[in-house]
Amino acid sequence: MLSKDGSRGLSWFVAALTALLMASPAIAQNNGNAVKLLNTIPVPVTSANNTAGGLYSYDISWVDHRTQRYYLADRSNNVVDVIDARDETFVKQISANPKFAGFTGSTAKSGPNGVVTFAQYLFVTDANSRVVTINLTNDSTVADVSTGGATGLRADELAVDSFGRLDGLVCCAGISVMKYLWELEEREWDDVIAVHLKGHFSCAQAAARVMMPQRAGSLVFIGSGAFAGAPNLPSYATAKAGVLGFTWSTANALRWHGIRTNCVVPSAATRMSDSIFGEAQLLRDDAGPLVRSELAAGTDRDPANIAPTVLYLIGDESCGVNGQVYLVQRYEISRLGEVGWDKEITNDGPWDIATIAERLPRELGPKTTPTPVPWPERPGR
Repeated sequence: MLSKDGSRGLSWFVAALTALLMASPAIAQNNGNAVKLLNTIPVPVTSANNTAGGLYSYDISWVDHRTQRYYLADRSNNVVDVIDARDETFVKQISANPKFAGFTGSTAKSGPNGVVTFAQYLFVTDANSRVVTINLTNDSTVADVSTGGATGLRADELAVDSFGRLDGLVCCAGISVMKYLWELEEREWDDVIAVHLKGHFSCAQAAARVMMPQRAGSLVFIGSGAFAGAPNLPSYATAKAGVLGFTWSTANALRWHGIRTNCVVPSAATRMSDSIFGEAQLLRDDAGPLVRSELAAGTDRDPANIAPTVLYLIGDESCGVNGQVYLVQRYEISRLGEVGWDKEITNDGPWDIATIAERLPRELGPKTTPTPVPWPERPGR
């Protein structure tokens, strides 16, 4: 769909479905016919473009139905291109201050990425894990907020409710580093903690500030069974245990504002599970709990099995559910029980080491070691 014309020094954006830019909701029917090219719209080349004018890297686009303007995240030129959808003409290019990352050679570290508009503002995601807010009245950058993601990596898609409400948020971003404590680099630890914990915090705080005046809303956080102490994922296990604490804290704080917070612990075949089971040499090509992700569609390990529970918790049907953690795996849903203390011993006065050493194993035992976690580990560890 993309081409270039070096003689004119222009990037070309092809409006393959220009009708998609128009107001009518009944815009395309799949009747077996090939999609037709309707128009091409030239886009100026900026100094950031190093491929003779090629529009070689771009990401999300957005149509503002109020103004009928089309916004394209143009990494090639390090800008957001603006097209008037009514007459199919180029309007302008919008930059950020500091500038967007542009195309770096890796889409994971490039930008701009996601674009949405609301009122007079344009919101754009970018590497280094940031969301930029631009005032469209003068194209000035008015806010630059970090999402808390790993250093250098991009923030991606955005969503907005055009009716001025935010009714639900799902925090699902995550990374893992499969190394034991003594192998882990400090930077790797920081990256995992930042994506999971600061990522959840940043999104939840922003959502809560919108939902509180509404006195309604639902937050769904994504946990992991690794929270129980996966031995070869110390940073990931710690982050996911933190997500549980954050779930309960947020649920208790926001319930007075009509906002619910719950957590889903999914178990399904994904690229992350492939890496875990692959490291342990357990990944299989046949159906079952160890099936590789590309073969999981339609089985009980299909990630699609997780979505209905998340949608239920976001929706009005779960209006009485708050502060809960649900394990969703195969065709089962389990609720995490209450976290509390087990046995208790008391003393007539201050404790001393000898008394504790004599009484604790006998009266608070026999369990004095951690429960082994059935988690795949590489052979010969």
